[in-house]
Amino acid sequence: MTYLTHPEKFGECRTIANHPWTRNGDALVVERGRVVIHWTCARCGTQRTDRIQRRTGVVKHAYKHPPGYLLHLGTRRRPTKATLRVEYLNHLLRRGRQRTFGTVRARSDA
Repeated sequence: MTYLTHPEKFGECRTIANHPWTRNGDALVVERGRVVIHWTCARCGTQRTDRIQRRTGVVKHAYKHPPGYLLHLGTRRRPTKATLRVEYLNHLLRRGRQRTFGTVRARSDA
């Protein structure tokens, strides 16, 4: 069963490497006793907003994902992260085999 859509765009972020976040701008916004920080993933474009309570340090995250990132499972159970990781690794191996082994020549013993 294939779960990942667009593994070439979202596979690393969803499975192995997580998101490489970059902060949007230099300013931190203070809003109702919370510091608000906006981030964007440099790899897949997911946007994250952190709201951090100034007194307690409690963080709440909100995400906005690009089209194709989320899994649309219907009534199926969500796969484990390990299952998604294996699927992505298999995708990379298939892709790598096509590039690497497509031009391999037989070794001559001469």
